[in-house]
Amino acid sequence: MNRWLTLPVCLALFLAVLAHPAGAGISDTDRQFIEEVVVLIKEHHGQEHDRDDLMRRATDAVATAYEKSATVAGPPPVSPAELGIKTFVASLGPHNFYATGSQARQRRAWFAGAPKARLGLIGTTTADGFAIRLIYPDGPAEKAGLLPDDLITAINGQPLPGKSRKQVAELLQGKDGEQISLTLRRGDATLNLPAVFDQTDTASVLSRRFGDRGYIWISRFNQQMEKGFQRAVGDLTPFGPAIEPVTGLIIDLRNNQGGYLRQAISLSDSFLAGGRIARVDGRHEKAPRLYDARPGEDFRGLPVVILVNAVTRSSAEIFAAALRDNDRAVLMGQTTYGKGVGQRTYKVDATGGSLTLVRTVVTPPSGKVFDGVGLTPDILLRTDKTDGFDPSLCPPLAASPFSDSGIACAIAYLKAGSVQGFYESLGGIAGPGQKLQ
Repeated sequence: MNRWLTLPVCLALFLAVLAHPAGAGISDTDRQFIEEVVVLIKEHHGQEHDRDDLMRRATDAVATAYEKSATVAGPPPVSPAELGIKTFVASLGPHNFYATGSQARQRRAWFAGAPKARLGLIGTTTADGFAIRLIYPDGPAEKAGLLPDDLITAINGQPLPGKSRKQVAELLQGKDGEQISLTLRRGDATLNLPAVFDQTDTASVLSRRFGDRGYIWISRFNQQMEKGFQRAVGDLTPFGPAIEPVTGLIIDLRNNQGGYLRQAISLSDSFLAGGRIARVDGRHEKAPRLYDARPGEDFRGLPVVILVNAVTRSSAEIFAAALRDNDRAVLMGQTTYGKGVGQRTYKVDATGGSLTLVRTVVTPPSGKVFDGVGLTPDILLRTDKTDGFDPSLCPPLAASPFSDSGIACAIAYLKAGSVQGFYESLGGIAGPGQKLQ
């Protein structure tokens, strides 16, 4: 009797399963894709997961993406299955993500430091044009005869004053082999120089001097960073008795979005004579991995100030924290992004995309986890959105067409020799988050 009574209930359940959106629009190929992603997460993610729960959540996300795509006219730029997996992977927590095939290729090129057709220079768009801060060695700009502190005022006869940063950036890149004409101001002289766009080696590290202070800019901690840093340091080495030795070092990590952990560990080691660099914990680790500096350092106690901002993250934060926590450097700028985890990227064969998963948590020497919080600089510099010391009070860079208050304040700190001395030399004392009256 009980068996016959449950038949209507079973039928209702069966019909409900058929009508459930998790089965709607999903092909066998999609299911293979979902299965591959779930297996990777189950095996490699830093947290334990139930496989059946992962399958349910992933399938639901893909089905929802198919439902939404049915209401949009025209073919979507990304398949509904991949859109659904993107949503599902993001739900695992910050810093977990799925990349489509094209996105995965772009990401690999970023880490490898792939060349692009540009002029090979770094600078700032100002009201008067484009002020050159750094030039890539052996790049088109250097071959054309451009120098740091030159001011580009026109490109192919188009005046730069009045153009937006984006418009100037578009004019500074083109097709490989394309020739352009540059009008620039060097001191009181006006020059017209031809230049050719080239597949410039986009070095991740460049350097220059501001008097007797060395300045090193690191764009990312990619595979080329360590060699690039060694070359950049070599470029700061004085040649001949007339050139002053470097008495302080500014390392610019602003807008540096990190990269490889091993590069951050290696660079930290070169500045430290001993002590902890970082601790790495994770589900797949038999024991915490402890990274300690080897005895002896390469820079013999040279004073260091590190510039950071709200974009500085990941390996850049690990390096900055290691030096600051070991009393080897002072941080200046804005509170950093706050990404203190280790990731690993896995290829997804079903689509040619990639899956990046958080596997570990990285802790700096202080023991304070900065993931989701960021690093607070020793000297906070005010911006339009954050409070802190007014950087306009720092003496401007001498004989330079570009204005960079961060570099100017870093030089002022190196001259003062301490955080308190920095504030006192500029007219008063102001702690982090306080305005100088």
